Amino acid sequence: MSGADLTAEQAEWLADWLASDIAGDAAARAAFAAALAGDGPTPARRIGNLYAASLSEDGLLLENIHDDDLAPVLIPAPAARRALADKG
Repeated sequence: MSGADLTAEQAEWLADWLASDIAGDAAARAAFAAALAGDGPTPARRIGNLYAASLSEDGLLLENIHDDDLAPVLIPAPAARRALADKG
């Protein structure tokens, strides 16, 4: 899932988000995947257990909701789409 196009931090945050915040919500996964592929509207910012997730023109933006000192992490759209497809 991490792939060569992600840093260790990006891969860790993406794996955490998939496991803790969106794993049980097939509709949300599908909505994010469709929007990342340009096939659907942008979903609203989603607050989960660990992260707030939103989409930018460059990909999936994850913000740690428990530590304001951590900068948000951007997951490039292609990597986010692959990860969401793998979890589907």
